[in-house]
Amino acid sequence: GILGIGGAGSPALRGRAREVVARIRPLLEADTAPLVVAVDLPSGIDADDGSLPDPTVLPADVTVTFGALKAGLLHSPGAELAGDVILIDIGLDLEGRSSSAQRVSRPAQLSRSSSAQRVSRPAPPTRIHARVHGIVQGVGFRWATRAEAERLGVAGWVRNRPDGSVECELEGTPDVVERLLDWLRVGPFGARVDRLDEHVVDPTGVTGFEIRRD
Repeated sequence: GILGIGGAGSPALRGRAREVVARIRPLLEADTAPLVVAVDLPSGIDADDGSLPDPTVLPADVTVTFGALKAGLLHSPGAELAGDVILIDIGLDLEGRSSSAQRVSRPAQLSRSSSAQRVSRPAPPTRIHARVHGIVQGVGFRWATRAEAERLGVAGWVRNRPDGSVECELEGTPDVVERLLDWLRVGPFGARVDRLDEHVVDPTGVTGFEIRRD
């Protein structure tokens, strides 16, 4: 475990704790990355506004907090670094506090209950630009790609390129985009995929999936 520093000063990690987090962060990119659980809020995040005085913060998969949510769990970038939030009711009489007390305004789905609640945040969208090489034109590849994208709920577009490849951009949650990429690596019946090139681009918020002819 990594102990938060607490106190009234900057929440930024210092000394040995900062060094440990800096060494652990690259491990989170691995397929066998460990599950990170934060208590109260991830160390290094400002509890009041979710800011990061220092970018060396260990992103959590789950944050367990007690009684009421800290504002830092609701504001970016703290909200994104907290992962799923579990709020545990410990019997605080928040309704009986004086009107001068500051309270965190919570979304409807964070209403209190007598048991622990998991507050699931949808994963932020990702957008991938991909190029499929092989026997991928004249085999219905574009139409099959659109059908599969619509089935998975992926937005974007697909088109043929003069060099015989198929180009597309896919936008959606990381899990469904990855499923469509897996499908592209095989393609529809009659196609032969030799190579799939892909890289991340900025999401645009587009909806629907189209076949382009430009």
